[in-house]
Amino acid sequence: MTRPHKIKEPTVTYNVNMQTRYYNKLQKMAFSKSQEEKHQVAIADLIREAIKEYLDANNMEGYY
Repeated sequence: MTRPHKIKEPTVTYNVNMQTRYYNKLQKMAFSKSQEEKHQVAIADLIREAIKEYLDANNMEGYY
């Protein structure tokens, strides 16, 4: 069974290296948020949301 698509528009795959301490914190945050929202929240979901907030805060939504 395939996973349902969370993103309803074209995507690209991008690999990123991050410090283990950041990954561990994100892992805990994703677990807590999954418990609160009663559905899976992945680390990637948190990263995508942070990127969106950054772009919105810097008025870069229409930049590309």
